[in-house]
Amino acid sequence: MCARSLVSIYPEKVPFPVYCADCWWSDRWNPLAYGREYDFSKTFFQNYAELQNLVPRLALYVKNVHNAEFNNHSEQIKECYLTVDAISAENVYYSNLIDSCSDVADCMNVQRSQLCYENLQSRDNYNCIQTFLTDNCRDSAFLYDCKDCSDCFMSSNLRHKRYYIFNRPYTKEAYEEWRASFSLSSAAVYEAYYQQFLDLIHTRAIRKAQNITQCENCFGDFIEKSKNVHDSYSIVGSEDCRYCYINWYLKDCYDTTESAYDCELQYESHGCNRGKRTVAAHVSYDVDAVQYVDSCHNSSDLFGCISLRRSRYALLNKVYPEEEYRELRARIIQKMREDGEYGEFFPTALSPYPYNDTVAHAYYPLTREEAVSRGYAWSDSPERHYLPQTLTLPDQLESVSDGILNEILVCSECAKNYKIIEQELKLYRQLHLSLPRRCADCRYKRRLALCNPHRLWARQCSMCRAEIQAPYPPQATDLVYCESCYQQTL
Repeated sequence: MCARSLVSIYPEKVPFPVYCADCWWSDRWNPLAYGREYDFSKTFFQNYAELQNLVPRLALYVKNVHNAEFNNHSEQIKECYLTVDAISAENVYYSNLIDSCSDVADCMNVQRSQLCYENLQSRDNYNCIQTFLTDNCRDSAFLYDCKDCSDCFMSSNLRHKRYYIFNRPYTKEAYEEWRASFSLSSAAVYEAYYQQFLDLIHTRAIRKAQNITQCENCFGDFIEKSKNVHDSYSIVGSEDCRYCYINWYLKDCYDTTESAYDCELQYESHGCNRGKRTVAAHVSYDVDAVQYVDSCHNSSDLFGCISLRRSRYALLNKVYPEEEYRELRARIIQKMREDGEYGEFFPTALSPYPYNDTVAHAYYPLTREEAVSRGYAWSDSPERHYLPQTLTLPDQLESVSDGILNEILVCSECAKNYKIIEQELKLYRQLHLSLPRRCADCRYKRRLALCNPHRLWARQCSMCRAEIQAPYPPQATDLVYCESCYQQTL
């Protein structure tokens, strides 16, 4: 609409227009103008595909943001950059699944934390570096499964401890003297300790079969403060749900992914914050009684609609009187049942995203041949030529001047170009951390490699040999304990 250059989640060659946030949320266009009559000689998805090819789409899913243009599926955020799935966040960079955090970078699935770097599946931390499954800790680094600790380093499975190094207690004076003997502002020192941290996780740390805390009748992994949640992963504060992934505060939901806050009766839906009674809804906030919708907000009683706001009783973006809407919807649902469409999510043929450009590829990698054989689109990226590095990064952060903001860097892993932004440099200086040698994508992949997969295997407890279900395959050498042995050991 405004013709300015933008960053988008959609590939360049999609049939529909893509608008920046300012234009999409404005009153300068009306999504109801694309409304159309339903054609019963065609299937529902054929009707929907015709509408899909016309209605403008939002370049990045953001709502109520300030100076946070380059983020996605986020709301109520301020001064954030290249962050996805964030809510109530400020000064957050290169992170995903963030709730109520400030001044953090390269974090994943973190809540209520401040001044943190490379925290993973952690809560309520302050000034913590490289933590995994660590809650309510401060002034610490390289911790795995530690709770309520401070001033600890390279340790695992600690509870209510202070001044620990490699799981051994020290006096305050001895700890501070040892900690002052080196600095994580050295890239070489940081990387050496990171490799030790990986060894700690896989050879010495006790890993719980299923990370389920403060729950009743739950089955899966990384579930907390929930009840009757089965076959689900990364769930907080939810009840009576199944086959759900990465959600906060759901009730009576099934096959729901990345929805949060006061969500109820969602089925086959994705990214519907505060959504109720949704079926096959995609990234639609504050909606009720909607089915087969994409990017509809603050609306109710919609069916087969795209990009509507503050609308009701609409079908294929056309508004009807309530009684006529309900009668027509019932006829369409009956036809969908006859065609075997109703109750299924949108078919892959309607996805505008190539498989290898999605987060699905990160969790479930496929080759090009495998993806195409399953009906997924694939993006064959043209050969790219990257610029040479204009500065060799010094080992020590203290040797870096503000001039780094104008330099072009090359990722040590994939050879892509990347840059350091001003806010990021400020955070590294606050934390006394070396600058990253990898681009944001490679740092994300390294972080993701630490995560447990979203599946369970049958194996034995490493201590009592009881049969358990755990997100670690039987051949993995990690120390995996059943709930009873885990609690006894700690």
